Amino acid sequence: MGADIKQLRTRIKSVDSTLHLTKAMGLVASSKIRRATDSMNKGRAYSDALEETVGQLSRYEECKKSPYMEARTGRRIRLVVIAGDRGLAGGYNSNVVKLITGGDFKKEDLDIYALGSKGCDMLSRRGYHIVENCSD
Repeated sequence: MGADIKQLRTRIKSVDSTLHLTKAMGLVASSKIRRATDSMNKGRAYSDALEETVGQLSRYEECKKSPYMEARTGRRIRLVVIAGDRGLAGGYNSNVVKLITGGDFKKEDLDIYALGSKGCDMLSRRGYHIVENCSD
């Protein structure tokens, strides 16, 4: 009977320990979710401000004459890729390239204007057509 009580106490301690660990993991997960939500909301504010700015610019005649505002007739897509000149931006350069390579774009349909040598180098190595490299 003494052995059964000892096993029961050991089991209770084990369950209690697991409960504490699970609760701690839940707190960490909720913290990460809160941080990701904050980042998403900040990105949304930036996106909204950018959309509003482009909308305001598109009302001016000078901007309507820009080649970037012309109506497209073909399937070609022009992308302005802004990346770093050095590898000091963490995963930024590779994430920019992943957006293009993992997107719904076909290599044949893209004209890429690269700002920053890292993005240019990474995309040209993958066989993308770089129209202009505006590094430095």
